[in-house]
Amino acid sequence: MRILDIDLDFFLNKVRFWPGFGRPVDPDLRPWSPEEVRDFLENRCGLRRDRPLPGLIVDEHHEIFFDWRRRIQKGLLQPPFEVVHIDAHADLGFGDASVPYVVTELLSLPPGERAFPRVGGREGLGPGNYLLFAIACRWICRLTYIYHPGRYPDLPERIVKLDACGEGLIQLPWYGPRSPEALQRHWPDEPLAWEPPVFYREMPGPAYQNLEGPFDLLYIARSPAYTPTEADRLLEVFGEYIKVPAVHPPYMTNQPGALTV
Repeated sequence: MRILDIDLDFFLNKVRFWPGFGRPVDPDLRPWSPEEVRDFLENRCGLRRDRPLPGLIVDEHHEIFFDWRRRIQKGLLQPPFEVVHIDAHADLGFGDASVPYVVTELLSLPPGERAFPRVGGREGLGPGNYLLFAIACRWICRLTYIYHPGRYPDLPERIVKLDACGEGLIQLPWYGPRSPEALQRHWPDEPLAWEPPVFYREMPGPAYQNLEGPFDLLYIARSPAYTPTEADRLLEVFGEYIKVPAVHPPYMTNQPGALTV
C-alpha cells in the first residue's frame, strides 16, 4: 500500500523550525491559497476530489501512528508499506533523545511488541519522531520525504545515509538493552545487529511529481505549534480528498499489547 502523509506546515511561505507556546503569531508567516493547495494535490500528488481516499485529519502528526497500529490490528493495513511524507520537518527524531531510546530499549523487544512504545518526553513517541518509531516497528519499507524549500536539514545522521542525489537508506542499529543515557555518552563502533534497511529519498516540493501510482490512504496533520490560525481554513480543502474526514478518533491511545508483523 501507498500512504500520502501531509503536514499543514508544508503549505506555508516559510518554515517555523522550532515550536513555541501556542500558535505562531507572525504576519510574515502565510498559508498558500486554496487554489494553490488543490493544484499541488491534484497535479503533483495525483489526488482527485471525485475519488476521495480513506484517511484522517489529525491535530498532532504522531496520531497517525496510532491509526496505522489500529489498521494493522484489524487487518486493514498490511506492513511493510510505502510512505510519501510531505512536510517542513523530517519527523525522524532530530533534536530529541528518541534515537538512543529506539536503538537500545525499543529494538530489544520483538517487532510485534514495539508498537506500544513510550509516548511523550524527549525519548518517547511524538510529532517529531513518529516515522522513526514506525520504521522500528518494521511497518515502512520505502519513505519519500518531500520537503519545504526553506527547511532546516534535520536528518539523524547515525541512521540515514544519502548519496548526492538525495537517495539512500535508513537502517537502525541495535546496541543491546542498555540505557539510552549510556549510549549518548558513548556510541560503540559497531552495533550488535541491524534492522532491515528502508529505502529513503528526499526532494524539494517543487521537484515532486507522483509517478508511482495512486495512493491508498491520506493523512493530514494540522501541527498547531508550527502553523498559524489562518492556515486552518486549508483543512476544508484537504477534507475534499478524504472520504470521511475525522479528528481525534477515540482509539488513539497507547494501551499495551502486541502486533503480529
